[in-house]
Amino acid sequence: EFGDLTAEASVRRDDDSVFGGYNTWNVAVGYFLFDQFQLVASSGTAFNAPTFNDLYWPQSGNPDLDPEESRSTEVGVYGYHDLFDWSLVAYRSKFDNLIAWAPNSSGQWVPQNVNKAEMKGIELAVDFSTGPIDHKLGAEWLDAVDEETKEDLISRPEHKFSWSPTISVDKVDASLTVLHTGERPESNGEYLPSYTTVDLGLGVRATEQLKLGLRVNNLLDEEYQTAASGTLDYIGAERNLLATLNYQF
Repeated sequence: EFGDLTAEASVRRDDDSVFGGYNTWNVAVGYFLFDQFQLVASSGTAFNAPTFNDLYWPQSGNPDLDPEESRSTEVGVYGYHDLFDWSLVAYRSKFDNLIAWAPNSSGQWVPQNVNKAEMKGIELAVDFSTGPIDHKLGAEWLDAVDEETKEDLISRPEHKFSWSPTISVDKVDASLTVLHTGERPESNGEYLPSYTTVDLGLGVRATEQLKLGLRVNNLLDEEYQTAASGTLDYIGAERNLLATLNYQF
């Protein structure tokens, strides 16, 4: 840190017994224009080896996959105010051998390498409070394209919007998460429809060590489809209930 300037750099080395060694790096710089506004820029590379399931899952693995490599650049502005905080970030990522599901020459859906792909997006976030309730609003817009075919990458939503209010009263925490997911292109040229899910969570700190939790996912039992692969439809989970007990020794 140098006054209003903050800088960060990192390097990483991955040694994979199958795919060999890869070096990646990241640099970022932030600068406070005023006490309330900060500009941030970053750039870096990444390496992603195929998972065991990508390679060898029965009837859908692809042992010929290559590792995925990418380079990303991001710029953003952050605002810090008495009543609310916000951020607006734009990014672009370029991929070599992006791992994505697609039909092979036999029509079977398996993980494959997209030779070159580009993803561009904008993310907006706003945090504020109304009395005891903390709110988080989020919006994302994405443009993901196969650079060789110029077609949209499948199953990637063009936009997302979210609202997450939380409240804490004594030993009780309650949260609500509303997520709207936009249309997703598929390989047949059609689009899967958008959908909205609502999740509800409740936590109780019974003692300093014990916390009880209850969560209802897809509270309104929304029917939606996450992807479509040939004759297969990947249907989203119905309303489900999750109870948890956490004890810290």
